[in-house]
Amino acid sequence: MGKMKKINLKKVNLTIVLAAMVALLVVITLLMPSRKKIKEIEVKKVEVKKEEMVEITVYGVEKGSDSPSKYTLTLKEASTSDLLRTAVEDMVKKYSSDLELINIYFSDDKVYYEFNNKDLSEVFLNALQMTTQEITGMEEINLL
Repeated sequence: MGKMKKINLKKVNLTIVLAAMVALLVVITLLMPSRKKIKEIEVKKVEVKKEEMVEITVYGVEKGSDSPSKYTLTLKEASTSDLLRTAVEDMVKKYSSDLELINIYFSDDKVYYEFNNKDLSEVFLNALQMTTQEITGMEEINLL
């Protein structure tokens, strides 16, 4: 007789749990919006903010040239170091396919450039100094 009561209690507990789950599903179904309302939802166009573009002045030198030429690059707005890196990489590309900018280091009043080749013409160094001054305001550069 004791076993019968345990089985009945388990059945009653399961019945209560199932009834609670059904009640919960009924409440969720009643709270959901109607299909007509769902069809009426409009898709709103999200406007993407245009990225700010900045123009920077760069002084470039072609291999064998004896004077730097001034040109303008239009770039996405970025930090000064990123703008300088992009400008110098563009200068390097125009100057020589063998030359590569490895890194740029900043101190309080100087900018240090590290290239894969330290044999750079005076004209290129002059253009590098002018570009650095144009972008950062620092006049002194050094090579590592």
